Amino acid sequence: MKKLMIIAMGAALALTACVNNEMVDDAAPKEVSFKGFNLGESTRATFEGTEFMVYAQFSNIGDVSDYINFWGNAPTEITKQTVDENDVWKVNETTKYYWPKAGAVSFWGYYPKSQGGVTFDNVNGVKVAGVSAAEAAVLMLADPAQSKLKTANSVPMVFKHAGAQVIFRAANASVDAGFDLTINDVAISNVSAEADYQWSGWSNWNTTPTTIKADNDKVIANKELNTTDLYVFNVIPQALNVTGVTGGAKVITINYTVKDNNAGYTYTATATLDATEWKVNTKHYYNVTFNFTAGEEILFAPVTTDWVSENKDYTVAD
Repeated sequence: MKKLMIIAMGAALALTACVNNEMVDDAAPKEVSFKGFNLGESTRATFEGTEFMVYAQFSNIGDVSDYINFWGNAPTEITKQTVDENDVWKVNETTKYYWPKAGAVSFWGYYPKSQGGVTFDNVNGVKVAGVSAAEAAVLMLADPAQSKLKTANSVPMVFKHAGAQVIFRAANASVDAGFDLTINDVAISNVSAEADYQWSGWSNWNTTPTTIKADNDKVIANKELNTTDLYVFNVIPQALNVTGVTGGAKVITINYTVKDNNAGYTYTATATLDATEWKVNTKHYYNVTFNFTAGEEILFAPVTTDWVSENKDYTVAD
């Protein structure tokens, strides 16, 4: 008899950034600069990219109704540079941009610079069309950083990962000795592999479902409580049944082989579980615990019978 316990855990994140806006009257103009952050799994870390792209819109009244391009209708590249022995993020060109004395400037960012399919409008911000799962693993957008007049502090740009990760961990919690486990492959069916993304979320999923699979064997010894990430899938965030995607709910299939101590006897089996919603900027852990219990042990009951006497009489004649 064997037992299989499967636990699905989605680590939802809720981190926000607070931006303080101040009106400052300073005779010396200050150059526009930025600070880049990643909205990470548990903390907001320093931006690790080499550059990111930013759209900028200026408004006299601080309203979308009168936006005009602050530095052109295309995004400009922001890079980390050394100025007066200090590292700053600023426009990567010879032209310098200074904070206006009145009005407001709003900024929208995306990373990486090489990302294709990017469009922008004042109302909806940055939109990226036809993003694959591989692109989603890298793509990040920063929500609008809206500022009144700023003369000293740099603009905080908080980037959120567009994609999601599905991560499998496994443990062999068998109490009885001799159950060596090999996970042969993990597959997820009915997955949408492409969609459009903007800060408000994902939309327009590809309607042709696909199957993603990892088939490299992972051996887990008896009584091993493994917390290592065995399989990591980069996926497009989506729910169980994404509108327009045929094929039904996503199903996760785990094929595994067990070798017990019956002279190396092995058997192969399959476990299935339903997927859950995969959310933006979230790592979803599936912690799979295998627990194999031995059946009835082969026992012997030796006994010794009583001696049996057998007599035979013989007569020998002269």
